[in-house]
Amino acid sequence: PIAQPSNTPSTANLDRDLQTLLSLVNEARAGERVCGTETFKAATALTLNTKLSTAAQKHSEDMELAGKLDHVT
Repeated sequence: PIAQPSNTPSTANLDRDLQTLLSLVNEARAGERVCGTETFKAATALTLNTKLSTAAQKHSEDMELAGKLDHVT
């Protein structure tokens, strides 16, 4: 059976959560990082692409309606 969410987030909460996530990602990208022996310079900040976000959301909804909660066809 397909798992069902216990509650659906409101649009306001989702927008707030997306902005919080984006802020945290950009905060991490702002500083130099070391992975093993390799050093990476700070990266530029990301911005939210609403057209891409809308397309991804619609794709997720289509997958749910089709009962396909995976990426294997």
